[in-house]
Order: sequence, then structure tokens, then C-alpha cells
Amino acid sequence: MRVGRNFKNLPKDSVITMGSFDGCHLGHRKIVSQLVSEAKKKNRQSLILTFDPPPQFFLKKSKILTLVEEKKQIFEKLRLDNLLVIKFDSKIASKTAEEFIREILVDKLSISDILVGYDHKFGKERKGDFSLLKKLGKKYNFGVSAVSPQNHNGSPISSTRIRDAILKGKIEEANSLLGRPYSFRGRVFKDRERGRKLLYPTCNLKVNEKKLIPCMGVYVVYVIWKGKRFGGIMNIGTRPTFSKLGKVSVEVHIFDFKERLYGETIDVECVKKIREERTFKDEQSLRRQIEKDEKIARASIEVGS
Repeated sequence: MRVGRNFKNLPKDSVITMGSFDGCHLGHRKIVSQLVSEAKKKNRQSLILTFDPPPQFFLKKSKILTLVEEKKQIFEKLRLDNLLVIKFDSKIASKTAEEFIREILVDKLSISDILVGYDHKFGKERKGDFSLLKKLGKKYNFGVSAVSPQNHNGSPISSTRIRDAILKGKIEEANSLLGRPYSFRGRVFKDRERGRKLLYPTCNLKVNEKKLIPCMGVYVVYVIWKGKRFGGIMNIGTRPTFSKLGKVSVEVHIFDFKERLYGETIDVECVKKIREERTFKDEQSLRRQIEKDEKIARASIEVGS
């Protein structure tokens, strides 16, 4: 898959789709699969145009489900030919729907066809839609088609549904909508090592500020490091037993793991939430609860898978 951040060396007459693709969920995968299939039928290249940062982060500072690097990995597995990542800024945000189509899709990319989700909106104030695309397709001579929604439990899958589920700790629901575990990457840094004193050493993680992390609580997780997968438990919260400062931290205890990972980067796959974070009267009470959490977690996952 070719990845570009400008219009150089990109094929003309491609079959394309465009959008934030935040989450790269099952609905998005349906669009990409049909895009790749349609491009092959027409003997053309498939291309996705997406944005960095996504419009919702630039305009509203909303946290992101899927960073660009994560999108690259997912799209490559779906056999996409080309990924174009455009910087979303005030200049792009100010373009009307027709200006965006004419100046970028027609003048710069000379597209053959565009395929979008059934409810896709684009352009300034999101005034562009499928109906307008059809009109512009006739005007500028490119084909237009829409992909029907991918439903789950009777309702269309959307990034909004997934975001809401993650913020409520409904990880299993979010994972069903995504078609994969919700995950994030973090760099391990050295903290006060309270977990080690409790016999449950943890990796304290610094996560990209743009990335959405689940609500506070204790979670069952998998940790991926150097291609190996380990079971574990994760706490997201303020560690109220030890501190009243209120700063939210993300820390993971990895089962049957002896390595020190300071400075290393690990990936965390969220499996499910098992309880809320709470204050304990002393360290012994906290340790007993962590022992219970570990038993629940080990029964929920395939440790060492």
C-alpha cells in the first residue's frame, strides 16, 4: 500500500472513498472492501482520502478512536492500494462541498469513481451529501455510488456509538461494533512503583493526547510487546487510595511477566471492564481486591495466547 501526505506520485483515475474513518469499524470495513472490489473490476487503483487530524479533533477537540498509524495497518490488511492523508486545517475546513470536490478530487486526483457511506457528509458545515455528489459526478464526469449501512442490533454502526460505549466502559459492545478489540499504544515511564510494593508491578503509560481512552475503572486487557501477547489487568483512574490530586493515570499489570519496560512502547487491547475504581482503607485491602481482579481476568482470557 502506498501512503502519501501530498498529491505527488498518486495514480489518476482511481476509484476512491473519503472520510475520517475514525474507528475503522465494521461499517468502514464494508466500504473499504467494496472499494477494493470495485477498483479491481474496473482495473483501476483503490484510494482512500482521509484527514489528520480528523475534523472532529480540529473543530471540537474530540478524542480520536483511530490514529493515522492504526488506520494504515488496518487498511493494508484490507488490501487497499493507496492511502492519501491530508492535513485538516482552517483552509480545508472553509472549502464548500463543491470546492472540495472540484479542487481536490477532480483537479488534483482526476478520480474515476467515488464510493461513500450512505450518510456521508462533507465540505464546509457538512453541507455536502450523496445527492450533491451525484450532481457533481454528472458535472465533472465521475461515477458515484453509496454503500448501505452495516447494522448491529438493529441500528447502523457508527463512530459515535463506539465512542459512547467506550466512554461508558461498555468495552464488549464497542469491540462488537469495531470487529476487533479497542486498543491504544502507550510508552512506559517510571513512577513511584507502588504496584511493585503491592506485589503487582504495573506499567505506567503515557498515551497520545488525541487518543480516546476508556472511562475510569479496572479492565481485563491483553498487552502486546515485541510480537508477544500477554494477559493483564488495567486501572484507569486517580489512584484514590494513595492520592487526592485527581490526576488520571493509566497503568497495566501484566500476568507472568518479569521484564522491566521503562521507555518501551506497548499496545493494550481492551477486553472488558470488571469494576469501578474505588478507595480502599489500606494497602492490604487493595491487594486483596487486586487478587480478586486477577482471578476474574484470568478466567476471561486465554493467557499466553
